[in-house]
Amino acid sequence: MAEGGEPLPWLIEVEKRVIEQFVSQADWPHELVLMTVLDSLAPLAQQAQQLPTELPEGVETLADRVVVNVYDSADLSRCHLFINRPLMMQKGYWENAHRMQALLAHEHAHPLSENRTTHSSRQLRSQVNFVLEDAAEELKGTPLWDKASCSLRDMLRTLSLYAPRELFANMMCLIAGIDEPLFALDQYHVRELVQSLEERETMQRRLRSSGDKGVSSDESVELLLLLADMESCLPLALEIVPFWRSGKEDYARALEASLEGDFFPHLGPEISSLYEHLCECYYRLQGDLNTDRFKGWMTQVLRPLADELVERDLIIRYEFTT
Repeated sequence: MAEGGEPLPWLIEVEKRVIEQFVSQADWPHELVLMTVLDSLAPLAQQAQQLPTELPEGVETLADRVVVNVYDSADLSRCHLFINRPLMMQKGYWENAHRMQALLAHEHAHPLSENRTTHSSRQLRSQVNFVLEDAAEELKGTPLWDKASCSLRDMLRTLSLYAPRELFANMMCLIAGIDEPLFALDQYHVRELVQSLEERETMQRRLRSSGDKGVSSDESVELLLLLADMESCLPLALEIVPFWRSGKEDYARALEASLEGDFFPHLGPEISSLYEHLCECYYRLQGDLNTDRFKGWMTQVLRPLADELVERDLIIRYEFTT
């Protein structure tokens, strides 16, 4: 159902193909699947935050999602997909059958790919704080740092606390045979990333001429650029590693060839090094980790990122608690 009652037969067909794939390849638990297309997910996020029960960390970002699958893990007889049409259109997904199929499949895969590690992920809460020192201290209290620190906090949580949910959901899609749509979506993301290099140069020029906005040192500019570079491409490891782990090596090689040939050479060597580190961590991640072992794994994930940022006068302090 779309807001206003508009029929969307093409979207129903895409959803049916996704369900048919999962039904043929995996244990399908849902008796009823609801799908609602909205002009904003903000009301859904507000309602979720007002529920009396404790919700998994990350619910506050619902309004920024293109699609979300709402389900009760204790009763999987039904699920409800909420689709953010304006954001889908803005990102170039809407009415592209392959991209939509991959996005819907990924959301459906979450309840199908639950394991002990994802359960540990949902049990934990994160506390991430930053300390700016020396040359970077000038960024304190500036709008640029306020925005950059929020994005950095979200990225660090995605790469660690939320990583099992994304990794195992993508692997479930590949097990169900939804490999071509997932590859097409990731190809699109990599192309967008390469095309964004021109915007990076514009950002660099703007930062170097923005002394009135609290950035006067080269060190501060380099820190902000490094953060933007990390956030732009490191989460792709969660998309590409599932191809390696699922025996779809050709897809993985094609995606990484684009990154290594067209994107990483334009950045500092630390970016490709951090990407390789994350890929190793995600490749080794097992599905049977209790909360203590999972916290140890997250520390391994984040330590090289924290070490790199310490060199840029930014200290990251993080803690994971139940």
